[in-house]
Amino acid sequence: MDLVENFKSYQQLKQSFGRHLILLGLLSLMLTSSVGCNLLAYPAYIIAGGGEKKVKAAYKGLNNQTIAILIAADPDVEARYPQSATAISLGISRFIGEHVENTRFIASDLIDAYKMKNLEWYTLPMGQVGRDLKADRILYLDLYQYDMYEPGSIQLLHGQIAATLKVYEINSNRPDSPVCKLPVQAEYPSGAPVAASDTALWSVTQKTTLLFADNVAKKFYDHKVNNSK
Repeated sequence: MDLVENFKSYQQLKQSFGRHLILLGLLSLMLTSSVGCNLLAYPAYIIAGGGEKKVKAAYKGLNNQTIAILIAADPDVEARYPQSATAISLGISRFIGEHVENTRFIASDLIDAYKMKNLEWYTLPMGQVGRDLKADRILYLDLYQYDMYEPGSIQLLHGQIAATLKVYEINSNRPDSPVCKLPVQAEYPSGAPVAASDTALWSVTQKTTLLFADNVAKKFYDHKVNNSK
């Protein structure tokens, strides 16, 4: 291939790349203007260069809102880790409160009392649940994984939490339909598991729970991460 052909190939590649960037920008505008979730938050994370990666919030509608955090966990999880939902909820409210202005949260004891009074609360329309709790937003976590042990072992600790996060706008005209639906997970330690002991179990549980709560909170504000991660 001679120099002229090389130059033509380069120009074609450059034009193609430019068209892809324009298309991505238009798609981003369409998605973020038509739904509550910023569905391109993860691609934006990949594209950003330099020493840090900029990650856009997946949802930016919590400012000046009263928020209820509702966690639906598997009965086995609730039996083995009875304080898991409360610990996660407290962590999420703490991290969101530190980064999103003027947020108010329904107290976890009020939510627990509501759940006890309505044992099948998760079958109710979320609009009704939100109005009962006097909340403007519901952050609903369908917790399908919560375990502090390495799978198949009782001697090794490896914290893993995973859930589907849904956001409901109770003061909108569609309170029963989530405006945002996102996967969230956390793992600690990220490498080899650690030997089980009472102290290690407490440490792994605390660190995994806080990491998960932080990952949930980061869905609601712009943030940066090291480019090496």
